[in-house]
Amino acid sequence: MNPIFSNCVVSDAQALAENNVTAWWDDPSWNMLWHIRTLQYVIDGAAARGAHRLLQDRDRTRHMKAVDPATGRVVGYVRWEVPVGCEGDWLEMQTPDVTEAEREVYRRRYEAADWSTHEGMGEMDDPVHQIQPRIMKGRTFLSKSHISRSAESYG
Repeated sequence: MNPIFSNCVVSDAQALAENNVTAWWDDPSWNMLWHIRTLQYVIDGAAARGAHRLLQDRDRTRHMKAVDPATGRVVGYVRWEVPVGCEGDWLEMQTPDVTEAEREVYRRRYEAADWSTHEGMGEMDDPVHQIQPRIMKGRTFLSKSHISRSAESYG
């Protein structure tokens, strides 16, 4: 299967949540964040938050999906951050904007979603976030901030 790559749109939120959470679920370090939550519960939370997340920081964030052409199913996802000064680049991977009314609907869904992790686990990425500015200082490059691939797409 050769996937088709394209930008994400807000209507992809459910498919992206199903792909991403399912892909990350098998990672014990990510799975333990959710403690007693079920896979479906976390997928539902990610879907509720998805459209708003796709619209955040549109100037510097690009969202790319991989779609299986035979099934139309999302089988991969990458979130990229373009360097400061390159905000006008790679616009074909920028999530299309929506109306202010739609933004408000997505913001409310995002805020209402339960995304609470197991106590003490939400900070597990803090060491990476603390050292990242020092490593990236003075450099200009495209940064990958998320990647996932559906388990079914592994060949």
